[in-house]
Amino acid sequence: MRTFIQTSPFTVFLLIVPFIAWIYPELGSSHGPFPMSIVRDSAIFMIFFVNGCTIDRRVLFQIPRKWGLFAYIHLFSFVFFPLLVLVFNIGIYDRIGLPEEFSMGTLILACLPVTMTSCVVLASMGGGDHTSALIGAVTTNFLAIVVSPVLLGIISGIDGFGMEVIPFTLIFRLAYMVLIPVFLGYSAQKILGQYTDKYKRYFNTVNATGIAIICYIVFCDNFVNHDIMMCPKKHMLYLFLCMWGQYLFFLGMSYWTAKKINFSREEIIAIIFSAPQKTLGMGILLITNLTAASSSPLLEEKLALYALPLLMYHYVQLMTSSGLLFLLKKKVFLSS
Repeated sequence: MRTFIQTSPFTVFLLIVPFIAWIYPELGSSHGPFPMSIVRDSAIFMIFFVNGCTIDRRVLFQIPRKWGLFAYIHLFSFVFFPLLVLVFNIGIYDRIGLPEEFSMGTLILACLPVTMTSCVVLASMGGGDHTSALIGAVTTNFLAIVVSPVLLGIISGIDGFGMEVIPFTLIFRLAYMVLIPVFLGYSAQKILGQYTDKYKRYFNTVNATGIAIICYIVFCDNFVNHDIMMCPKKHMLYLFLCMWGQYLFFLGMSYWTAKKINFSREEIIAIIFSAPQKTLGMGILLITNLTAASSSPLLEEKLALYALPLLMYHYVQLMTSSGLLFLLKKKVFLSS
C-alpha cells in the first residue's frame, strides 16, 4: 500500500475526487456559479501543452528503427481494442443490462489513443523501453485526431445506437484543440531552452492536476443532473467490474502476444504500459465535442454518463499499473 501511494499519489487523490464532488456538486458543475466549461477546456489545453513540452525531438528519428513495435501498438489501440470492445458490448454488456449510455461510453473509450504521460513514466520506472513508449504515445495521439472520430462513427453504427456521429466535424474540432497546445508546448522547448528540461519533473504534476480537475467537473455534472443517483447501484457495480475485467483482459492479451512475437523484456514492459491504456484527456475532449458532431438532441444531457466508463477505466489502469510496477521492482514479474 505504501508503494502504491508513493508511486502514484495522484491516483489516491483521484479516488477521493468523487466524494469532493458529491459534497457540493453545484460548485463544480458546468451550469454552476463559475465558468467550469472554460476551466475544463483550460485543463485539457494544459494537458496537451505539457505533452508538447515533453516530446523529445531526438526520439522521433528512432521510428524507422523500431517500426515493428510501433506498428504493434497502433494495431492494438485502433484495431484489436475497438473490435473486441464491440464484441464485449454485443455479447456481454448488453446481456447483463448495462445502460445504453455506459455502453456508448465503452465504445468511445475503445476509440481513444494511449496515454502520453503515465505510460512513459511507468515504463521508465519499470525498467522498460520508455523511449519507445513515448514515440508510441505521441504517434497514436496524433493519429487519433482523424482515426478516433472515424472509428467512433463506424462502431457506434454497427452497435445500433442510432446516433449519427459526423466524423469530419469531430476531426476539425479535435485538430485545433489538440494540435495547437501540442505545437505551442513543442515550440516552448526552443524558447525556454534548458529550463524545459530542468522543470520537466513538474510536468507530471501539472498533467495529473488537469486530469483531477476534469474528473471533478464530470462528477459534479453527474451529481447535479442526478445521473449517478438515478442509476441503479447494480449497474454502477457492473460497469466497474466490466472496466476492470476489460483492462485485465487487454493487459494479459498485450503481454501474451508480445511474448509470442519475441519482443525484448524492455519492449514488453513498454507495451504492457502502453497498449491497454487509454488517455482520459482526449476522451473528455471527444465527448464534450460530440454535441456539435451529432444529430441527437438529447446527447448533451448524456455526456456526463458517457464519461463514467472513461473515468472508471482510468482509475483501474492507474491502480493496476501501480501494482504491476511493484511486481516488476520486486522481480516477481518479467524477472528475466
